[in-house]
Amino acid sequence: MSWPETITLAITIFIAMTSGMIYGNRRFDDLRTDMNARFGDVSARFGDVSARLTDMNAKFAELRSDVDTRFGELRADIRDLRALIQEDLRRRAS
Repeated sequence: MSWPETITLAITIFIAMTSGMIYGNRRFDDLRTDMNARFGDVSARFGDVSARLTDMNAKFAELRSDVDTRFGELRADIRDLRALIQEDLRRRAS
């Protein structure tokens, strides 16, 4: 490789690096801004999903509480019926 070819190659590489740094930095800044906006949108969507899940968990907790209360009432009614049946059976047996 002769000197003119070496100098041409060095100048080409220098110009490519310089233009890449100038154009590339601007492009990375635009990309960074765009990515931050996208992350903001995704974060807002997940915030909405999180709020919905919290609401659903509250509704399920309320439903569980209601079901537990009803089962407690049914158990008490069954105990009362059992006691009445046992009392009636004792009366008939004596």
